[in-house]
Amino acid sequence: MRRSAFSFAIIVFGCSAFALPVSVSAAKTVAVSSKAAVVAKPKVVAKKPVVKKAAPAKKTVTPAAPKKVAAVQSSCQKEGIANVDIAEVRRVWLSWINKERQKAGLVALLPSPALNDTASLWSKQAAQKGSISHKRPGQTVYYDYARMVKWFLGLGVAFANEDRSTFSESIGYGTYKCSVKDCTQELIESMRSTFDFYMAEKGKKSAPHYNSIMNKSFKKAGLGIAINPDQKTYYVTTHYGTTLEAPKPTACL
Repeated sequence: MRRSAFSFAIIVFGCSAFALPVSVSAAKTVAVSSKAAVVAKPKVVAKKPVVKKAAPAKKTVTPAAPKKVAAVQSSCQKEGIANVDIAEVRRVWLSWINKERQKAGLVALLPSPALNDTASLWSKQAAQKGSISHKRPGQTVYYDYARMVKWFLGLGVAFANEDRSTFSESIGYGTYKCSVKDCTQELIESMRSTFDFYMAEKGKKSAPHYNSIMNKSFKKAGLGIAINPDQKTYYVTTHYGTTLEAPKPTACL
């Protein structure tokens, strides 16, 4: 049996030695009667060269090698589900959504890396707890729109208000186990039950998941999946949104 969770969402010097020039004293000429004039030999006085003392050599300090820091990978960049091609799961999930939107004459939703990250983060936290809901830390009511807006902003994601729509969050869970070499198809088949549950809301008075899929103002969507191996359960989060206002890289935990 597969279970599905009900959820609702609206919204970095050199040294040198040198000699001074030699000075020569002026020669004196003396005349003595008829004797030939004798010219005194000039005295040559050489000044001692001035040698500048070499400046003490500067000690070369070798900086210590920087400590190696292990690379840290954001938790939302890789789901880490064994033997599963997450990109393919996301592609199929979005194709289900867009197939239903096409039937209703709506434009297809585009995949959003930013929303993939936010959705992945929320699913991972759910898998760690062993349960999933819309409640952010400190939230008491089931669906606190203002607190969820702050949660997205804290991750660098903001949504434009378009026809009174901004974002929506759909969540779900179900049973999953696989031990084969490639479990991609097995996970897709398990998640289909959650999607079918969403679509089964069509025509009902309360249809939050179905209405999110069919919201004409939404343009982007992101999917996050996480597995709790002990429970043999998958947790899925879908984030829908209008135009993203200058999204920043998501700060996943």
